[in-house]
Amino acid sequence: MSAAVAVSAAEMIVGGDCPPLPATLARALRRADDLTILAITAAHAALQRAPQRPVAPAARGLFVGMVHGPIETNFRYLDSLVDDGEGQSSPTLFSHSVHNAVAGYVARLFDCQGPSLTVTTFTWPFLIALDEARRAIATGRAERALAIAVETSCPVLEEARRRTAAGDGEPWLPAAVAWVLEAVAEGEASGPILTEIEVSEAPCHPQALLTRSGETRSGPLLDATDQQPLGVALALTRALGRVGEIAPGALRWGLAAPGAQATLAIDTRPGRRGDR
Repeated sequence: MSAAVAVSAAEMIVGGDCPPLPATLARALRRADDLTILAITAAHAALQRAPQRPVAPAARGLFVGMVHGPIETNFRYLDSLVDDGEGQSSPTLFSHSVHNAVAGYVARLFDCQGPSLTVTTFTWPFLIALDEARRAIATGRAERALAIAVETSCPVLEEARRRTAAGDGEPWLPAAVAWVLEAVAEGEASGPILTEIEVSEAPCHPQALLTRSGETRSGPLLDATDQQPLGVALALTRALGRVGEIAPGALRWGLAAPGAQATLAIDTRPGRRGDR
């Protein structure tokens, strides 16, 4: 029998001004890039809000989703390679230029020794990371899981958007989202039950992925703002924070874009454990 999975906490950060971190974390991040600092700040805030119960490190899962990843750090490393040569290029920049560097930091700082995965896709990597986190808990591979999405930008990416027909909007702000998922025992009420996630992807024109044009969202409390790579994750997090405004029940959110379709469902009724 699979376990039901609750969302026990969710946090998001939009913009470059992150709230202060504890001194121990700040010291560990002294060489980290902006992408990593955003992800750590969101993860720390979510874990602080989650139930403070003991979970063995081996039962803590970690699932990270991103579209462009450490793109600014990639270009900074390439600049150092071109300017200084292979023998003098920055090893620190290189180590931070890989997409799973964020997961490495999070796993080390929050002692996550369970299953870990970094998802990179141009549509909605957060939903895939969230679904993998849900499956890890439902199948007993983890008791608690962090699902994180994080994005920054860079001048090259902004220039590419400006060169497209629909890329003349506001610049994307750096942002991060972190959800904490928990295995739910009978009678527990640690948050809305995550009952369904389905994501399907299909080829589409690269311009739609770059500008996020044609993306639509439907369902209670779900807004249509933030047409950016992290827009869906931000909208879902805002909606999750507002579920107390409506009567308890089963909520279904639908997402559509030129390159993907997705459905996410939660149940907010007290004592409801979802499908098993």
